[in-house]
This record gives sequence, C-alpha cells and structure tokens, in this order.
Amino acid sequence: MKKKIFSLILILLYFGFVSAQDTIFVKTGERIPAIIVSKNETEISYKKTGQPEPSAVYSIFLSDISSIHYSDGKIADYSITEVAAEQPKSALDLAGNYGINKIIIGGGIGNLMRADDNFDEFWDGRPGHPALDRNSVCYLIDIKFSALTSPSKRHWALSGGQLLLAPDAVYAVGNDGLDEINIGISSMNIYLGYGYAFNNKKNLIVAFEPGIDFVTASGIIKLNNIETELFSTTKIGWNIATGFDWLFSKIFHANIRASYSFLKSVPEKHFDVHSPTWYSSYYTNGEPLTLKSSGLYITVGLSGAMYFKWGNMRPQ
Repeated sequence: MKKKIFSLILILLYFGFVSAQDTIFVKTGERIPAIIVSKNETEISYKKTGQPEPSAVYSIFLSDISSIHYSDGKIADYSITEVAAEQPKSALDLAGNYGINKIIIGGGIGNLMRADDNFDEFWDGRPGHPALDRNSVCYLIDIKFSALTSPSKRHWALSGGQLLLAPDAVYAVGNDGLDEINIGISSMNIYLGYGYAFNNKKNLIVAFEPGIDFVTASGIIKLNNIETELFSTTKIGWNIATGFDWLFSKIFHANIRASYSFLKSVPEKHFDVHSPTWYSSYYTNGEPLTLKSSGLYITVGLSGAMYFKWGNMRPQ
C-alpha cells in the first residue's frame, strides 16, 4: 500500500514539473524543455530542465528561435518578427514617427498691409491724377524642413525659407498714360521655428517662426513720358510669424500664418545717365521718396511633404 502511495506521489510530481516548464522550438527542429531565466531584444537565457541546482544557464539568439511555448499556455511566435523584418517599411509608411523627417514645399496667397509711406504725397501732388492704388495681394512660396524632436510626437523643429511676392504693390497711371508708377516688392524670409501638436490626433500644430527678411523693391516711375527704372537695393530686417499647420493627410498639409515684418524704409533710387553716380532719387515736400514694406501680412496655403530618415535614427 505504501509503495502505491509513493508511486502516485512521484507521478504527480513528474506531471507537475512537466507542466511548469517552458518549451523552446528552434528553427533547426530541435525542441528544448527549459525554464526561461531572462530575455532581451537579441537573446534568451534559460536553464535546462532535469538538471540539479545550481544548473548552467544557456543562451540562444531570438533569430534562431521559431517559437516559445510557456508553461501558462502563452505562445510567442518569433517567425512573425522575422517576416516583418524582411519587409522594411518606407519613410512614407512611417510618417509621423520619431526619427522620420520631412521636406515640405508649398504655396499660398495672402494680404499684405504695409505701413504708409510718402508715395501718396508724391503722386497726389500732380494735377489730374487718380488716387494711388496699393495692391495688398501677395503670393507665397515656402520650402521647409520639419523634424520631430521627441518620442511623444508633439514637439517639432522647423526651419526653412519663404519667398513673398507682392507685384504691383504701388500702382497708378495718370495724365493719359504720360505718368505711371509700377513698383513690386519681393521678400525672402529665412527662419528657425518651433511647433507643438496640441490635439489628440497630433496633426494640428501651432508654430512660432522668427526669421530674417531680405527685401527688394523694383519697378518703374514715369513722369511726363520719361521712364526711369528703379535701382533694386536689398534691405535686411526681421520677421516674426505664428500660425497653424493642419496635417490632414501624410502628404498634404494646410497652413495659415500671421506675420509681421519689421524693416526700415527702402529709399527710392533710379538709374540716371545724367547723374555722376548714375542714379538719382525723387523728393516730395523736401523729403526723399521712400517705400515701406514693413507691416502685417496674413497668408493661407497648401503644401506637400516628402519623408526621409536622418542618419541612423530609428522610428519608435
């Protein structure tokens, strides 16, 4: 009777021990009964079952494992990981992940509200002339580099350049076409900025972009049918902009900006063959004629993005 009870205890201990063990299935077909000790991204450490304590600890690479059947019934299938690794995703597939950056090219249209200058006094002082027309429409071309700077996918580093074109910024024709003013403004803004995604989807970004402006004015002034061409000079100022970017798809974005340009007046100079310096300036009320390009402008536009990986950075 005692022998039967002892045999029953041994059987129960055996099946309890077998059921408590893990099983490692190797890709070569080998089956290893084991107890998993530790696991990291590259390998698994285990002890072989049936060995007296303290037993040796063995290691095996995850890449050599087909699957692991744990004692609690869970199964880890490492063949799926291998298949996924054989099919690397493109930067576009990983768009919006930390470590994936993008170049954005876009365009837009806006309203330029320049500060007043003395062109009105210069033009209105001539009899029979209609009011000077100030065209506030401007066009924008934007090239931007954008990168996520945190795994939270909320913080963005921004840098780029904007070309702002305001053709016919000052325009008027009078005296049966004998008098005319036609001046356009172009501005190149180089900026560095910061963006923060504040909504749950992380696709609505508020941006802050300070930068430097390089402003050039060009055009013609014609008086009594004598036309003079402006001498294009470039002035440097600074600019500050804020607004929103809406990433409504991986590729296409919508944006709105309110910007203010701080710049000293651009003096009017035109080519004059009769001047010893080859250029002259017009005056009104004893003051030189000047063009002011400083002021507020608001733009809206659309842009497209191209994604790429930077160095060895890996998306998370």
